Amino acid sequence: MSLFGSRSQSITTKYLFWLIPTFAVSLFIFGLYIYVIARDNALAYNSAMARVITQQTNQALIRWIEEQSNIARTIANDPRIIKVCQLPTDSDAREAAQAFLDSLHKLYPHYENIPLAIKLPADQEFSLTVNEEQQTIRNGNFFIDTVGGKTIGKCSENFSYIQHTFYDNKPYFVSEVYPSILRGNPIFVVAAPITLGGEILGSVIVAPRMDYFTKFFLEESKIGETGYLLMIDDRGIVISHPDHSLILNSVTKDKVKGLYTRIKEGKVAFLEKFDGRMKSYVVAKFTSKDFHISNDWYIICASDYDEIVRDANQTLLRIVACIAIIALFIGLLIFFLTRSLIKFPLLLLTDATNRVAAGDLTETLQMKATCNLDNGNEIGLMFRAVNSMTKNLRAQTTQIRLAVLMLNSLAAEIAQTAVQQEAIAMEHRNASVQVTSAVKEISATSSELSKTMQGIEGGFSETQTVADAGRASLTNMEKTMHQLGAATQLIKEKLAIIDEKSTLIGSVVTTITNVANQTNLLSLNASIEAEKAGEYGRGFSVIAKETRRLADQTAIATLEIEEMVREMRLSVSHGVSEMDKFAQEVIKGILSVGGVSGQLSQIIARVKELAPQFTMVNDGMSTQALGAQNISEAMVQWSDGAAKTSHSLGKLKSASVQLREAATNLQLEVSQFKL
Repeated sequence: MSLFGSRSQSITTKYLFWLIPTFAVSLFIFGLYIYVIARDNALAYNSAMARVITQQTNQALIRWIEEQSNIARTIANDPRIIKVCQLPTDSDAREAAQAFLDSLHKLYPHYENIPLAIKLPADQEFSLTVNEEQQTIRNGNFFIDTVGGKTIGKCSENFSYIQHTFYDNKPYFVSEVYPSILRGNPIFVVAAPITLGGEILGSVIVAPRMDYFTKFFLEESKIGETGYLLMIDDRGIVISHPDHSLILNSVTKDKVKGLYTRIKEGKVAFLEKFDGRMKSYVVAKFTSKDFHISNDWYIICASDYDEIVRDANQTLLRIVACIAIIALFIGLLIFFLTRSLIKFPLLLLTDATNRVAAGDLTETLQMKATCNLDNGNEIGLMFRAVNSMTKNLRAQTTQIRLAVLMLNSLAAEIAQTAVQQEAIAMEHRNASVQVTSAVKEISATSSELSKTMQGIEGGFSETQTVADAGRASLTNMEKTMHQLGAATQLIKEKLAIIDEKSTLIGSVVTTITNVANQTNLLSLNASIEAEKAGEYGRGFSVIAKETRRLADQTAIATLEIEEMVREMRLSVSHGVSEMDKFAQEVIKGILSVGGVSGQLSQIIARVKELAPQFTMVNDGMSTQALGAQNISEAMVQWSDGAAKTSHSLGKLKSASVQLREAATNLQLEVSQFKL
């Protein structure tokens, strides 16, 4: 075997095969736990930041919508606007209103348009020349705008913001997001009614562009590298997004279908895929009871999931790298420690045991300094045990050699003695045959006489046995009668105690009856006092009536108990008198049994006087017969023994020869050991 041994049998290899994977898996599980905590913390932090941003954006949007509604209502209350709605064809009124609206459009360039819609009766209309074209203006149409007359004659009473401002008496209305009729860009409008004396003359519309809206509210709000804000309405349509191409896009609507479904389920923070990438979403609903909005808007903060958990992933990678390094280091450490502390010492032990197995008992095993061992550890104990085993084997082998020499000498003596004993055994065998024939005649006569005396003795023994059994039965009967008398007296005493307790129960019942009467009287007095108290004593009156009812039930129960106690005392008295009569009869029975027992004892005594005499005769004859039989058997055994002894001596002689051969073989085996 090589120094390191076969890899399949190496302790180090097997140890590392189980330990390193176990340690690595444990560290990986710990690292995974740390990763999950870091990931959850990152998601929670991102969600908290996103919630703050969406809430702040929501508040800013509320203030901005309020500002737009205030601007629309300020325009609607301007006298120039009211006048042009009264006189829509008056050139001076139109010029003044147009100048005012153009100045506002310059002030708020993010408005797509600031038109005025006029309210007319259903059968009324008028004409205007705009850009050298004749335009017919009907109810709900724009008749002034700030885009060079491009929208005059557009719009109608069927538009949502016209409906709400003309007929629903709302102070303003925020429309849904829709494509502009000028450029197709997404816009929404804030409309406010133009009134005079409570009469609605028309409506002023401000139309902020969604690109400005997106830039102002969404693009400035960033979370990390990939986080952004977007908005969808309750139609499931994207109305604001940093990527303007996704706004009011039907394809985008299909993409955000899952997102919209989660929002409608009431989720405010969740993970959802968009364009094949997992994202974290936090939602804030833009609604206010003070706002009149066509659709609910949802401000959504979206962050790339990979970016959120990037630090956690890096932490996991670092943990995995550390696990690999630690596992490698520990594996190498265990490998070298196992070789130094276990493998090398075991190889030394193996070599030592192989030498012992080969018969070399001359060398004492020494622990080497390279093994890093001391006498206190397990390997050191094994070294001492092997040394002790070698020492004991060496001492035992020396003793075996001495014993072999003694066996050779003893075998020679046994062979010589066996020859002498064989001759003596033959002489004893001839003498035993003659004595055996004489003893057999004596044994036959003694056996017949012994059988006759045994029959006589058996009869006396049976008589004595029957008499003893009868006396024992009478003695047991007498004891039983005495016990019966004692039990009768005990029952009598117990009945007296029961009678005494019955008397005590009667006194207790009397006390309970008195208490019940007093309770009944007290409850009656309480009822009278409660009646005097009138309304305030009604509750106490009910309690008093219930108490009197319970007292009556107690009195009835005590009467029943008293009747039962009286019947029980009569039964106990009758039982005491009957037990007295039974005790007297028991005493008479005891006296009769005593007389019979005395007479039977006299008979037994006379029988016992005769029994020893027959026993003596029977014993003598039995002894004589037994002695003759024993002599006969002994002679037979002596004769057989002499024959067996002669045969055994022959075997002993043969065994001595085999013993000498075995001693010689053992001496050859022991001589192989080196001492």
